Amino acid sequence: MAVNRISGVGRPLSFKHLTNRAIIIIVTSVFILGTLTKLVMGDSLVVSVVWAFGAAASIFFAWAIARELDPDSNVSALISSTLMLAALFFVGLPALLTLFWFLLVIRILNRITGIAPKPLDLAVVIILAVVLSWQELWLYCLMTSLILYINSWIDGEKRKGISLFVIVLSLGVVSAFLGNASFTTIEISADAIVIVTLFTLLYIPVICTRTKLKSLTDITKEPVSVFRMRVTRITVVVVGILVAIIQGYSGFNDLIPLWTSIGGIIIWNIYKLIKCYRKN
Repeated sequence: MAVNRISGVGRPLSFKHLTNRAIIIIVTSVFILGTLTKLVMGDSLVVSVVWAFGAAASIFFAWAIARELDPDSNVSALISSTLMLAALFFVGLPALLTLFWFLLVIRILNRITGIAPKPLDLAVVIILAVVLSWQELWLYCLMTSLILYINSWIDGEKRKGISLFVIVLSLGVVSAFLGNASFTTIEISADAIVIVTLFTLLYIPVICTRTKLKSLTDITKEPVSVFRMRVTRITVVVVGILVAIIQGYSGFNDLIPLWTSIGGIIIWNIYKLIKCYRKN
């Protein structure tokens, strides 16, 4: 693929697969209906389009993140997007830039394409981490530095990992101090902590599973690494928990697509367990 010449994490959306076509139809429908609904409610065209784009993008991110965390199942991703659609009636729009960062670091860690991230990928994820540390939370540069180190460590490139760790962490400290991020304010939300704790407990069996993955990497056509997938799942949950603890409900809301993706995976795995139990 041409995209893989410049990116090691790029995954073009193929219309050959039914679920891919389904999510495009869902996202497009949400964008159109969302725009019309906002217009009917009296909002301007610009406001309506922006809100509808955010809503459609949040559903796509829920689907995409679920596909990365559970590559063997298409159904869990569709369940995740459905949960996100339902959540839009009760919560505000999530932080799309943060979700884009999540998607990139997930692909770097799980190595779903089969090839290592290219310089462009590293540059983009580092820039995103710096921007997020500047505007939102210092945690993003800290976690990016750790993620890049872990990725290099798995590849046996510890020196590269240490270099990336030091560079990203240094940029994060500078951006956090000069920007709008807060080091001291912690907004505890009991509701967010309860929901996150429940989801995490139900997700632990998925993280700990030792079953080999059936999915093959996009480029090298090798089985997706179970170890990398486990590390990815743990990392995602840890970041989600930390954001919810530090930023409270607003942090939880910003990452709603992440939690709906985890929720979709949990629901699908519970369904498979019940189905297996009935057979036996």
